Amino acid sequence: MVQKHAVPLTLLFAFDEEAKAWAALACEISVASCGDSPEDARKMIKEAVEIHVSSMIELGKAGELAQPASAEDLAEYFSGEDVVAERYVLLVTVETEPGPKATSFEFLPSAVVPYCYPPLLAA
Repeated sequence: MVQKHAVPLTLLFAFDEEAKAWAALACEISVASCGDSPEDARKMIKEAVEIHVSSMIELGKAGELAQPASAEDLAEYFSGEDVVAERYVLLVTVETEPGPKATSFEFLPSAVVPYCYPPLLAA
């Protein structure tokens, strides 16, 4: 019998404009992406997070998802003054049969938080 359950993950996305592109980082799981605009960067980081989370679940490594970026990496990655941070709750629906598999993702905005380096993760 196929069992489904929802797994919530709280993620902080940080966005920074670099040259003519926007960098994006999911701080708690060290997944990065970029886009031509803030909206594009948001779309791309969500897609990258979905791929990463789905792969980790299917490989049986869901317990290893939490790999936060270090304070040093955050300082290097986000050196600009226009950093925007957004907190999301990601609900991942997981089917357990025949093996663990992520079947849906829902990003629920939690808050726009001020960028507070150091440390960004304390927000």
